[in-house]
Amino acid sequence: MIGFVALAIVVAAIVLVAKGAEVRLTLFAAALLLATLHGDPSAPIKNFFEKMVDSSTVVPICCSLGFAQVVKSTGCDQHLVALLLGPIRRRRKLLIPGVAIAAFIVNIPIVSQTGTAATIGPIALPLMTAAGISPLTSAATLVLGSSIGGELVNPGGPEYRAVLKEVEDRGGERTRQECVRRTLPINLVQVLVAVAVLWWMSRKEVSSVELDPDASASTWRPNLVMAAVPLLPLAFLFLTSKPWEIFHVPPTWLATKEELVKSSSIADSRLIGLAMLFGTAVAGIVILAHGRVGAAGGVFKAFFQGAGYAYAEVISLIVVAFCFASSMHAAGAGALLDWIAEHAGPAFVPMSALSTAAFAYLCGSGIAATQGLFPLLAASASARGIDVFAMGCTTVVGSAAGRTASPVAAVTVLCGSMANVEPWRISRRVLVPIIVGLAAALLVDVIR
Repeated sequence: MIGFVALAIVVAAIVLVAKGAEVRLTLFAAALLLATLHGDPSAPIKNFFEKMVDSSTVVPICCSLGFAQVVKSTGCDQHLVALLLGPIRRRRKLLIPGVAIAAFIVNIPIVSQTGTAATIGPIALPLMTAAGISPLTSAATLVLGSSIGGELVNPGGPEYRAVLKEVEDRGGERTRQECVRRTLPINLVQVLVAVAVLWWMSRKEVSSVELDPDASASTWRPNLVMAAVPLLPLAFLFLTSKPWEIFHVPPTWLATKEELVKSSSIADSRLIGLAMLFGTAVAGIVILAHGRVGAAGGVFKAFFQGAGYAYAEVISLIVVAFCFASSMHAAGAGALLDWIAEHAGPAFVPMSALSTAAFAYLCGSGIAATQGLFPLLAASASARGIDVFAMGCTTVVGSAAGRTASPVAAVTVLCGSMANVEPWRISRRVLVPIIVGLAAALLVDVIR
């Protein structure tokens, strides 16, 4: 009887979110109900406080979005976007794939999906409108490129933290660079197939008229130095992290000895924060060198504004998703996953990616879905001898897909507001490309 009630609570939460209820409130209320049903109503509260101050999550995510705000406030992001979009300004038939791929590339150093869309949207949307592309297709193109997984090419991608933690808890040792190498092939398959499908679906929307010269002409030349600033933290992470580690950053610079004894991986998370601080400092110096004293003086204020946005919009979702997933585990989800792992065999890995995609679609956050659901999946996989690391790298691709298709994702809401299109319409437009792209990626993953 309890199992049926728990299932009803989960289904009710899904229905409420689908009808537009506030995601955080709905998931946390469901977590409290599930925990009360199983005799420990305090469990979600304890999980809530624990996750609020989890530095392995808070530091890299808040610092990454802090740096995204810095490059936005200094204008460095616009120089990078202008550099990427320059070759396609006069080639209207390439606008849809060009804008999507450009957004994907921008999302690599700027790991925030909303930050990426806010950066490229003001330039890309007028170009697409001038080419006769509808606002719906323009918004869908921007969402697809900004959200489908560019951050997974960055070793600092926050989704990797959950994977590495589960590997470490089982006595393994992997690096973020290994995550990128393992994920990159299927990630690229997903984005290329999804973009191709959206392009094909929109083939009749390109106007027969030529682009407006005023819309297609570049009004200023991008500064290559400023365009390179958003890429600096990415380069820093590749140069200071294993396996290359050309420059060694002592762990004691990032954490106390007591913290390192408690968790040897804490330095890896804080190294991401250091990379973002380095990029922030360089951005300030570059802007100062261009005579913009006021903007240079405000870079650290912009950094903390971005960090605050990250806490409100991303960390909050991670916290409630973790509480919800933990309560589902107590309600019997773990036993269900064990049964599926036992009978699914090799199919458990793609099923894990699909279930994480569904969770991300529900809550609108790939990071929250990975942080909340992957520990449950990893426990079941490990008990059946399934490679947790390989499964995790496949799962994060699924989480990016689910977030991209979600009507409640922040990036979808933002793009909808910029293009004056309802988020649910954007979600419907990208759903087929996302499904086909994810299916192709999982097929490639199974074959290899």
